[in-house]
Amino acid sequence: MDAIYIGVDFHSRQQTVCYLKTETGELVITELKHKDKEQVRAFYRQFQGRVIVGLEASGYSPWFEALLEELGREVWLGDATEIRRRARWRYKDDRRDAELIWELMVHHEFPRLHQPTLESREVLRMLRYLSVEAVHTAIRYDEDLKRFYQRVAERRGRPKAKVVSTANGGKLKTRQSHVKDRQTATEQRCRCGVTVEVYPKSS
Repeated sequence: MDAIYIGVDFHSRQQTVCYLKTETGELVITELKHKDKEQVRAFYRQFQGRVIVGLEASGYSPWFEALLEELGREVWLGDATEIRRRARWRYKDDRRDAELIWELMVHHEFPRLHQPTLESREVLRMLRYLSVEAVHTAIRYDEDLKRFYQRVAERRGRPKAKVVSTANGGKLKTRQSHVKDRQTATEQRCRCGVTVEVYPKSS
């Protein structure tokens, strides 16, 4: 039995799905809302045999990828830039984008990215968590390490200064300023009649 290809234009709140109905040969395009996760699960559970779901790689889809893998579906993540480059139309449209992904899959032109298995992703997530916890613990009990991280934080958090000249007709200039106490030193006077207003570095 041939594989069933499903092209998905995935967004945070909904997805547009494109697939070929084998019984009638009809190309179906429909939309699923993510608010009802059980409806999404039921939709993908209905298909029999090998089912391959393709979508652009994004930060919104991990829960969806996990759901598909629980159902035994194969997930293909594609390079979003490369998929967009192959579009025949200028403006983005959810239905057209889902159809484009489906066409690329069917014609074996889908720009698939390497992706680790669900088990590998869980191991990596746990390793990241343990690494962060180990660093936090070490900083709490190692004074030298604590001072080192404080110096790093200070270097990365140096404030920016906006220099307003009061002696040259009010022209504005910008430069980096090393200010010892950026919380309280909001204004300083220079000998040359230049006013320096200190603004905290934006996050």
